Amino acid sequence: MKQVSDKDELLLFHIPDNWVEEPLPNGGTIYYPPDKETPTLRLNILFLTSDEEETLESMEKHFITRMKKDSKYTKVVNGNLLISDISYSSESGIQLRNYHWEVADLHPPRSIQLGIFSLTTEKRESTDDTLPKEYLWLEKEIKNLRFSRRSDK
Repeated sequence: MKQVSDKDELLLFHIPDNWVEEPLPNGGTIYYPPDKETPTLRLNILFLTSDEEETLESMEKHFITRMKKDSKYTKVVNGNLLISDISYSSESGIQLRNYHWEVADLHPPRSIQLGIFSLTTEKRESTDDTLPKEYLWLEKEIKNLRFSRRSDK
């Protein structure tokens, strides 16, 4: 596994050694194996600020409102908040499974760093929605992410 970061170096994580890293025009980054069409991992980092001061509890409540009906919410050991869900789509007749994670690092009273990850894989015949074994490293990486601190401007 090799260590990579977003272009602003707000967070560090690991991907397989052979995966390609490619910046996207919108400021995000895409990661993928060089010899397959899937999986594809996308990352976008947002730094959100508020004009009003908020408590940690009110910031957490605002983050939770981002959840979809079937999303899972977790407070991870390092203090980050995590929302995850799974959706399905198809492209050129190929059935796809889309894993989505939003990781929030709250900085009361005015800012939140948000990492948005999505992993697209081919949907297997299985009806099991758990992350395929070969991608379990990613969920572990996301749960253990540490954002670099950024001060409010």
